[in-house]
Amino acid sequence: MTKDFEHKTFKQPADPGALVRYLRRNFRGGEYKSVYEARFSGFIAHEELVKEGVCSMVVNPGYVPTKMGEKVRKDNTMDARKLARSLRSGELHGIYVPSKLAQEDRALVRVRHSLVKKQIKMFL
Repeated sequence: MTKDFEHKTFKQPADPGALVRYLRRNFRGGEYKSVYEARFSGFIAHEELVKEGVCSMVVNPGYVPTKMGEKVRKDNTMDARKLARSLRSGELHGIYVPSKLAQEDRALVRVRHSLVKKQIKMFL
């Protein structure tokens, strides 16, 4: 979306690089902004988009303004438009994105916690 224009909805591979190539090919010289809801997969897409010069934001899904019809009929196209509309109007606030090192530390702690839990179950 731009201030005045809403681009067609399209599907593409879940590859930030492919998105950046599409944007640069079709919207040369534009200021690119991205938003996506935090998920289990972490912040890989956010990091890659930022590396490519895209202003990226990760948001808490529970804090995205939602109209009544969007709660009833939920699909990817509607979610994408809702996020784009909310980003354009300035209604969204990004969550804290930890550094790569902090993410790796957290992953290590999660694995350790899981292993300790399994060991305790073995002893019981």
